[in-house]
Amino acid sequence: REVLADMPHAQHIHFGKTARHECPTAHDDDNHDHRLTTVEGAPAYGPVRVSLTTRGDTSPDSTLAVNRFPTASDGDYRYARTIRVGDRLANKIEAGKGVIVIHGIDYNGNGMYDFEGAGASELDPSLPAEATDPAVCGVLRAN
Repeated sequence: REVLADMPHAQHIHFGKTARHECPTAHDDDNHDHRLTTVEGAPAYGPVRVSLTTRGDTSPDSTLAVNRFPTASDGDYRYARTIRVGDRLANKIEAGKGVIVIHGIDYNGNGMYDFEGAGASELDPSLPAEATDPAVCGVLRAN
């Protein structure tokens, strides 16, 4: 499945001591609205530890740096960037406890993020939930 063309896709490495270190499932949809929000997914994957931006800061401070995340001009993109993380996080990722999440879902199929699709983001009400809800998830494993 393609990501939404011409829209930024926030992407992060997540890890938390109390997280399940996995991708969320339908069981995590606390209000049973058939939509998984970032907050509903957090118990599975934990808080943001690395923001996979295209330039600049990669810390959790850039979690919502929408203007610095990849944009898919034709419905897909490649991401390549060298990012240094601390030994503790590197060890957790090697142990299979890091989770990558890519955000951005066009719920109403109109080709853009808007408030009509799912309302405001619970992370930042100035952003549509379509821009921040998790779309793709995977557990990171060392080779």
